[in-house]
Amino acid sequence: MSVATDGSSRKESLTLAVLAALAVGLCWATPTLIVPFRAEQAWYESAGTFPRLALSIVVVAGAVGALKRWRGGSRGVSDELDSSTASLPRVAVALVLFVGYVLAVPVMGFAVASALFLAFTARAVGLSWRAAWLLGLPMALALWLLFVRMLKVSFGHGLLF
Repeated sequence: MSVATDGSSRKESLTLAVLAALAVGLCWATPTLIVPFRAEQAWYESAGTFPRLALSIVVVAGAVGALKRWRGGSRGVSDELDSSTASLPRVAVALVLFVGYVLAVPVMGFAVASALFLAFTARAVGLSWRAAWLLGLPMALALWLLFVRMLKVSFGHGLLF
């Protein structure tokens, strides 16, 4: 039996294609989703650079994955990744946390929202609160130093920071 005729492969192909199309739309809409967005900023200092880069990766990966599945290519076997062990409730929690993070950045500021997101995500995957904060705070500081100080990405100012 060919993978191309497999119903689940067709569903996966369609899901990946929809994800890629959604990412194209979000990439195009990035300037309207980021407030304030200053079009006169250099691309490497723009608040839209990182989201557009990440969305571009989603577009390419989704399109390539959809095309491979549509043509009947196998997903490939990986010793590191085993989707049969995926926990859908944890995936849902991670998605909710990420959406909360995206909504929190304009309100709380990049550093505070990042620290909270990283700590709560670490807690959601089973780390203790102590380990979650020991991971979240230094990583949030490192991200802030990298994006805000070194790359000069403008995130605007949240109410808290």
